[in-house]
Amino acid sequence: MKKFLIFSVFMMSFLQCFSYKTCNNNDLNNKMVILYKSYNEKKYYIFFNNFPSNFNNLIYSYDYNARNKNNLYNLYDKHIPYFFDSYKTGRVGVDEIIKKIYPIACEGRWSADAVDLFQNCLRKMIVNETPWIIQELKKHSNDRNTKFWHFVLDGSPSLDKQIKVIYNDLYKAVSKQDPKQAYVMKLEFNRMYNLNKKINMCK
Repeated sequence: MKKFLIFSVFMMSFLQCFSYKTCNNNDLNNKMVILYKSYNEKKYYIFFNNFPSNFNNLIYSYDYNARNKNNLYNLYDKHIPYFFDSYKTGRVGVDEIIKKIYPIACEGRWSADAVDLFQNCLRKMIVNETPWIIQELKKHSNDRNTKFWHFVLDGSPSLDKQIKVIYNDLYKAVSKQDPKQAYVMKLEFNRMYNLNKKINMCK
């Protein structure tokens, strides 16, 4: 019943789109229709090509948004893990997925629900697919990568112990592959949580 109701919401847009390859209006609403259907049919390559490629589109498509009540918010907990994990099917390379993730993260800021899940999935990918992550980071400047790490580490209060555990796991994984990139992450983590200031105060 729930799936039927969600699909019904999109029927007006779906009528504008007669196939996966040909849409009269390639806007976000039509892409959400394609995402909905390609997920249900497990056509990952189509799903991947229509998944948001920047942070604003991710918000529009999956986060709770009063301006867009007909988005995919009710499916974010299924679609986002599917996007991250389905590279294991071999239809899309992990490098292609990371390339698509990178600009989203660089533009990102923490929020609950969809963004929080996207962030957690990214953290797991950094630990599990570290060499591929490093390969993408090496293509960009330290300033750009600092924005990436800011999103990865964003969203916790300064005294939260959990973020320190998360950071330690990430740092351990990254430092084994690329100490320089681990240092970029460390600098941003210290800045975000005022660790440099606390160290100076203790001196």
